[in-house]
Formats: sequence, C-alpha cells, structure tokens
Amino acid sequence: MLIRNATLSGSPHTDVRWRGGRIVECGTGLRPLPGEDDLDARGGWLLPGLHDHHLHLRALAAQTGSVPVGPPHVRDAAAFAAALSRADAELPAGQWIRGVGYHDSVAGPLDRTALDRLVPDRPVRIQHRSGALWVLNSHGCRETGAHGCALPGVERDRRSPLQRYRGHRADAPSVLRFM
Repeated sequence: MLIRNATLSGSPHTDVRWRGGRIVECGTGLRPLPGEDDLDARGGWLLPGLHDHHLHLRALAAQTGSVPVGPPHVRDAAAFAAALSRADAELPAGQWIRGVGYHDSVAGPLDRTALDRLVPDRPVRIQHRSGALWVLNSHGCRETGAHGCALPGVERDRRSPLQRYRGHRADAPSVLRFM
C-alpha cells in the first residue's frame, strides 16, 4: 500500500509505502506500483507504530482548549488556584473550565467544595491525569445533573443532609466519575 501526501512527524507531503506490515519506503513523489493500493492522505497525520484499537482524538482536540492543572505546568496549590483564576477571567461567562492533567501532589485530593472555593460561579471539571477521575464543582454538578445520577461509581456522603458527592470507587466500571 502507498499512502501519499501525509503529514509525518510534522513533515507535510510525505509518501509512505508499506508491505507485509512493515514500512519499506518513505519519501516524496512516490508513485504507486502496479496493483498497489493507493491512498491520498490529503495532508492528514500518519501515526507510525499506532496499532492500538482506539485513539482519543476528541480528547486530544479538547485538550487544546483546556487548562493544564498538573505537573510540569502546575506544581502547587497556589499555581493551581492561579491557573483556574486566569481561566475564569479569560473565558466567556458560563463556559466550562476544563482542567486536565491534575495530580494529588499539586493540591491534595480535590472535591466539590475545594473547587467551589476557587471558582464558584461557573462550571468546573478537573480531570485527573489518569483519566479515571473527574472532579466537578457544584455548578458543574448542577449542569450535568450529577446530583440525580445513580450510576455505579458515583458515591454520596450519606452523612450530609443533601447527600453530596464525595468520591468514586476505584473498582467502578468506566462511567463518568464525580467527586
């Protein structure tokens, strides 16, 4: 197979020929051999070595509009608060703050009330760097309807009269997880 006009490692207009599961030729201006499948990538990215059954393209695209809230960009509680404050000041009213890459080494385990103290007037979602935990502030819980969610993986603090969310189970199936 010949893949023409691909972007490979940042280099546009690259042609790649592969045979028997291996790349056998790379360059520009390669011509299809008789009987060879020919695909024009039209400048799209070619990811060599990618053999996983899936790729989180939407997450990668969303990351460009997200706020980095973990190492190496953010290393402590003050920098975390400053990153959220900057996003709060820059984004249009009502738009979500989507923080990515959080690690507990930055400001400890997060919960809804900690995020409420930092950003009370817009929805906030912080994603742990593992991708397995999302922490929402109260505004975010209201916007998503999380308060009424009964899916596995969502825990409530039964001691609270409002039964507020407090965490997630590590053994929960892959669902949206709120804290």
